[in-house]
Amino acid sequence: MGVKWGKKTAWSAVQAGSYTTIDFQGKDIPEGEARLSYMLYYTGNTSASVKTLFRKGQPGVQGNQGVGLELPAPDIDLPVSGVIGPKEAKAKVKVTIQPWLSMNEHDELILYWGDQEIVHVVTNAELNQPIIIEVDENTIKAEGDSKTLPVYYYVVDLVGNESEWSKDAIVEVMLTINTLSAPSVLDYNGAIISTGEIDLGNIRGDHAIVQVITNFQATDSVLLHWVGTSQQGQAISLNFGPLVVTDPSKPLQFEVPFDEWAKLGGGGAQFSYTLTSNNTTQTSQKGYINVKGMPALMPLVGVQEASHDWVDADEKFAHVKIPRSTNLRDGDEVTVLCKATKADGSSHLLQARMFRISSQWVNKDVNIRLSGATYLKPFDGGHVEISYEVKRGKRTFTSQVGIYYIGYVTEVLAAPIADPLLVNDRLDPTDSLYQYGLDITIPAGVEQPSPCTITLYWETDDGGYYEDTQVLQAGDQASYFTVPESELKLNANAPVEVTVYYTIEWPGKPILASYDYIFTMATAAMLKSTLPAPLLPQSNAGTLKLVDRSDNKMLVRVPRYSVQEIGDELIIIVGKYSSQMQFITVLGLQDVSLPLSTVLQANLQTSISPTGRTIPVSYQVIRNGTTQKIYSDVFDLQLEGAWTFEDFEGETLRLLPKGTVFDLLGSRATVENDNAVILNSTDPRWYPTVGKVLGVYPSAWVRFDLRGLAKSVSFDISDHHKIQSVVRFYTASGTEIGSITTPDFSHTPAGYTEYSTRVTYTSPNAAIASFRLETGAGGSYVDNISYTPL
Repeated sequence: MGVKWGKKTAWSAVQAGSYTTIDFQGKDIPEGEARLSYMLYYTGNTSASVKTLFRKGQPGVQGNQGVGLELPAPDIDLPVSGVIGPKEAKAKVKVTIQPWLSMNEHDELILYWGDQEIVHVVTNAELNQPIIIEVDENTIKAEGDSKTLPVYYYVVDLVGNESEWSKDAIVEVMLTINTLSAPSVLDYNGAIISTGEIDLGNIRGDHAIVQVITNFQATDSVLLHWVGTSQQGQAISLNFGPLVVTDPSKPLQFEVPFDEWAKLGGGGAQFSYTLTSNNTTQTSQKGYINVKGMPALMPLVGVQEASHDWVDADEKFAHVKIPRSTNLRDGDEVTVLCKATKADGSSHLLQARMFRISSQWVNKDVNIRLSGATYLKPFDGGHVEISYEVKRGKRTFTSQVGIYYIGYVTEVLAAPIADPLLVNDRLDPTDSLYQYGLDITIPAGVEQPSPCTITLYWETDDGGYYEDTQVLQAGDQASYFTVPESELKLNANAPVEVTVYYTIEWPGKPILASYDYIFTMATAAMLKSTLPAPLLPQSNAGTLKLVDRSDNKMLVRVPRYSVQEIGDELIIIVGKYSSQMQFITVLGLQDVSLPLSTVLQANLQTSISPTGRTIPVSYQVIRNGTTQKIYSDVFDLQLEGAWTFEDFEGETLRLLPKGTVFDLLGSRATVENDNAVILNSTDPRWYPTVGKVLGVYPSAWVRFDLRGLAKSVSFDISDHHKIQSVVRFYTASGTEIGSITTPDFSHTPAGYTEYSTRVTYTSPNAAIASFRLETGAGGSYVDNISYTPL
């Protein structure tokens, strides 16, 4: 079978089943209008054709010209006074937009007068000519008065490619005699922001202040009105207050939470206030501010049957709630997207459901029913990530991803550790070191951003239980926990297995649990081994070379021990890592394959240490039909070389402010110039930068200092805006070897999307010791970093 697209034909053998899939290389897809059909080789029969339209790039860009640049500000026909008054509004205000690069018929020009939207479709007669739009009186009145009203625009072509935003033109509008000036936004030093932009990275604490100054009287009441607009055009309306004036000589300050600002990354906010004085009310002029930071997505979904973030796997249906704050419009197409993960870690993309919004559903919650047999029961013990897309004309908006745990809370946080560290994960409660209890440490920074509640759980296999809680206020850091000496007592003459873990609950967010920290509590006499140590076939003289482990597997071989029986339960213990329990089904040697990167991540400090890189490897057996535990001798495994791959899956989701230094298995990363974030990427458009990835803010830099010298470095990168970044490569002394511009979407590898590609750089001579990614104006997602050692 051959597929003919324009002048190119791609051939493939017919596949079994209802459909045959044929890959067409991106370079062969014809630009502009073309015809698409298929034919059968042996019969010569040809199908009917369909018409396609393919356009690369974006409006405002032609070749390398205009890449990453804002469009020019619109020109506004102003009176001599420079102020738009009632007379000018009634006569309409002319706004002129100059022609842009790659201008085409049917381009949509979306003009904003403040937050009022005007759409103009380009005709053939207007091509490469200035576009004049008249803003009518109703639109001007709807937005109201302001000394700093922004007028701006962007362009969408016929296939949905979007231009960059234009620069703002600022106008003053005075339709009424309004003596109440607009509120002001303060920076972290308490000064009024005059640039018209607030940076999320510069907000200190849990809020930023909006300040109101006017001629107050005691007992006056002030209500702040806030309308935020996200980068995707999502409107969020809130009121703060009212505040009652007690001291007329002082300004009123409203604390707008950081979480509200964060929703507006890449967008902006409009604000005004209503003053009530002597039973009369007056509304102020409007103020505007842009919000710099990672673009936020549409609001989270809810699940009606969920208890907080937990859903019973046996529910017959799950009703996914699209909140009214999404501000759906008549004609919107809402599609629910689900990525479900089973208890074994395998992920599955489930069939999406689409719901078309009619006028009956505008400004209402929308509940979409999903079958429990399809979306819940198969994933008992796992979790589901639910989001939605809203298609509105040529634009598609995406939501945040909500995680719901099916059956139990998913373990995603780094495990706690004992202080001091336990040798071979064994604790002797008779040691005087523990006469006042055992200290348990939570990994540094995992609780941020506070406020949050951390609960530590201590469980033993003989029925012991203890828990303790720390309630952190904004800005607090977690301390260590102390498990009292009374919990360290042995009630029988046998070892006890202890499981320690913690959960963190942030306000309004799902509870997350840590991985378990499992160790044995027993006296020295109880721990006399009766089982031989395990073997590691991949090691040489007790040393495992990490650079030879491209398969990411660690093979542990358990010898046939003298009391082995079918039905014995076997657990492999590698330092702080414990494998899943498995049954012995055949007598003899037992080979257990472990995910090496997960093992190393659980033992991060040992894995990256330049010296003392020894990890104890042992196993535990629970005899068939009993609760008796037998422990093996220890195999001391030496690590050699550096790990050369990083997929961020072992990282904790968190913001990485400018200046953050954090350790990865294969490198040490430093965030420079702006912020970065570890986030969960679920949108298939960014494939293969999915799962946990490093999100780098627009114009931010991240430097990676490799743990070994390399001759080449490669990584996956995606960018929704397709704005190029620069990657620089350095020697150990800091000399720049060379640089490349990325991403180059004209050479996207097979299996990647139009928004992603693979970056590879090979040094022509000197060894690479580090590299630095300098993002463009759009920011990037980075994943799957690897390097080839010398």
